[in-house]
Amino acid sequence: MEYEMTGKAEDPKRGMGTDRGSASRVLRKRSLFFCVLFFCICLTPVFLSFLPGAGKGAASEAKEAFPKLVGKDGWNVTFLQDAGTYFEKNFGYRDQALTANSWIYANLLGTSAVDGVIAGTEGWLYYKDSLDDYIGRNCLSDRSLFNIAHTEAMVQRDLGLLGIQTVFAIAPNKNTLYGEHMPYYDSLRVAPGKNLHRLEAYLQQENVNHVDLEQVFKGREEVLYHRLDSHWTNKGAAIAANAILEAAGKGGPFFAEDNFAPGEAFSGDLERMMYPAYGKTETQTIYGEPFHYAYLGEVESNFDPMIETVNPSASGGIVMFRDSFGNAILPYIAEAYGSAYFSRGVPWQINEVYQRGADTVVMLRAERFLPEIAQNPPAMEALPLFQAPPVGTEEGNEAVLTEVVQEDYLKKISGTISPAYLGEKDRIYVRINGELMYEAFPRSVETDGIICDNGFTIYLSDLALTQEHNLLEIFAGDETEITKVYQTEV
Repeated sequence: MEYEMTGKAEDPKRGMGTDRGSASRVLRKRSLFFCVLFFCICLTPVFLSFLPGAGKGAASEAKEAFPKLVGKDGWNVTFLQDAGTYFEKNFGYRDQALTANSWIYANLLGTSAVDGVIAGTEGWLYYKDSLDDYIGRNCLSDRSLFNIAHTEAMVQRDLGLLGIQTVFAIAPNKNTLYGEHMPYYDSLRVAPGKNLHRLEAYLQQENVNHVDLEQVFKGREEVLYHRLDSHWTNKGAAIAANAILEAAGKGGPFFAEDNFAPGEAFSGDLERMMYPAYGKTETQTIYGEPFHYAYLGEVESNFDPMIETVNPSASGGIVMFRDSFGNAILPYIAEAYGSAYFSRGVPWQINEVYQRGADTVVMLRAERFLPEIAQNPPAMEALPLFQAPPVGTEEGNEAVLTEVVQEDYLKKISGTISPAYLGEKDRIYVRINGELMYEAFPRSVETDGIICDNGFTIYLSDLALTQEHNLLEIFAGDETEITKVYQTEV
């Protein structure tokens, strides 16, 4: 039987091509959708930046001007980099986003999303720079600790010749006193031999008039540091001030501990770093008696680099070299002296003591700054020694000068000595023109990230260097005998 063909047979590949074309269009639409969605998500902070109140969180940084593509000097070749930096600091609801991220990390992951903050248990926050001290990592050498203690002893000796009382104190890190809230993974790494504990022995050996503030706070049931801040409370500062004033011969206690009561809300520095939009506060303790001191000049806050105060109802003068721990302690020190000068400058400028006729000098730094103290001896004119150790043998060029600069009326001379000629407790001396002998500050020196503890610095008056070419001899040794290790002309 024959059948009449009424049309052409369909190509099976044609249908497959149609199906493939439809699938391809679907895939393209899906890809386009996800691309648009991706860019919308990425641009969401940009869109939010135009909403009212965007970027005005509790800790938002001051608004910066948007970078210009063309400036006074022509095209801004770093425009894209500047624009990126601007956006990082000013995108919409930045503080809220950072706060949410920090909350997730701290409460769900048990860690911190902020580099400078450690998230502890029960909401406690710690400053990350204190971690090495807490676990006993990267500890200072014995020589470095000697450098700190002996430098303080030298300052005490020379100022004591002028009838000036000195007090040295180290404010313990918060986790030194209250480490029970540190994360468990850090507490498992704690090792003995912390800098602060080892330094105490050297301070005692050098007879440095100091206050062991760790012992002052230790054993007290009341917490005297802030939970959300890296510093002590007002009451803690007053307790520290009482101990310092007693060591300075002022008697005491000046400020009764039972005269403090809960007061105003306080926002901690660590809390502002961790949760900039949260605005969480804790209660600050307030002293119950009025203060009588007054500021000289305009003062924005107690963290100003230099602050002067007067108190007509008190006597004596003090210069206090301090860091941020001095913010809360300043009112109590200022209240105890007729005139007070507070400086955050490093190195400590001892000439400020002479200029203000102070009878007391207090040097207060945080425990975490011990390495910095070892590297930065005070800027203080060296006094000639009444009696120097006898000179023994003479060696070759076993020292090197690294710096000879003029600073005001003083010439600063720095260098290093070969470790073979410098024992753990050896001192460093400088003789000028074969006559007067001086002692140099021992110090640690950092070069290209490597720290050596056999450095020295001495500040000599122009009156000590009377010739055009002065013979400078360097000696090292103990109190029984010193060895000449270098000589040159300056």
